Amino acid sequence: MYIDSISAAEQAGYDVLIIDSLSHAWMGKDGALELVDRAAKRSPSGNSFAAWRDVTPLHNKLIEAMLAAKLHLIVTMRSKMEYVQDKDDKGRTVIRKVGLQPVQRDGLEYEFDVVADLDTDNTLIVGKTRCPQLTGVVLAKPGKDIAGMLKEWLADGEEPAAAAAPKAAPKAQATKPKRPQRDEAQPASDGNGATAAPQVALITDAQRKRLFALADEHEVANEVVRDYLLSKHGLKSSKELNREQYDDVCRWLQTQGRIDDDIDIDIGEGFPDDGETFGDGATLPL
Repeated sequence: MYIDSISAAEQAGYDVLIIDSLSHAWMGKDGALELVDRAAKRSPSGNSFAAWRDVTPLHNKLIEAMLAAKLHLIVTMRSKMEYVQDKDDKGRTVIRKVGLQPVQRDGLEYEFDVVADLDTDNTLIVGKTRCPQLTGVVLAKPGKDIAGMLKEWLADGEEPAAAAAPKAAPKAQATKPKRPQRDEAQPASDGNGATAAPQVALITDAQRKRLFALADEHEVANEVVRDYLLSKHGLKSSKELNREQYDDVCRWLQTQGRIDDDIDIDIGEGFPDDGETFGDGATLPL
């Protein structure tokens, strides 16, 4: 439904699409968690971990459709709530409700250009942004003011230079046909005697962060992830994964450990400088 709606908005020529809310794609009717639950009930063993092998690629397709959309997306998500004790201006103890992680797959917030929380007092707190004007902004009852900042930022810059017209290829001169050679033509070599393989696009930083979150969620140790990458795909780092291999590792992680939906996992603000961390906090050499 979500992917079809994005496609329909693109074909209709819309500039902006609002998804309210993306949390339903995770825990709502026909959401990822419900699909896993249905598959587990159909399974003779009742194993929900195996069901993630089919559900994870579906969820990945939704994220890829959002990233590839030829329009601007405004996405809302529900927030996991918690009650805390605080002091008011008169020193009295009051109970306050605060928002935590969004209700979605851990690490999804890293896919967006701007991420902000709206508290119960309608105060907008920008947590992550690529728009310099919004860095550290805390805004009460946001409206046209923040829309103006985003519009100005999106309109900034210059139009990309038009590609130069290709030069006409010189006409081939007639030549006498050559006698067929005995040896067949060989594929292009990289200069060291090895055949050059076509380059495959590797996964993004955001997708790597989602792998880290999955490893933490399923309590998969660093050594286990490293051995799997090496034995299954012959890779020493997740930086070398392509999209097909990434989907395989996601499915494999879903079958490991035990899922607890009530645990909040903090995967930090980015990658460590000296390596990448999985599961138990150990460091995987880059």
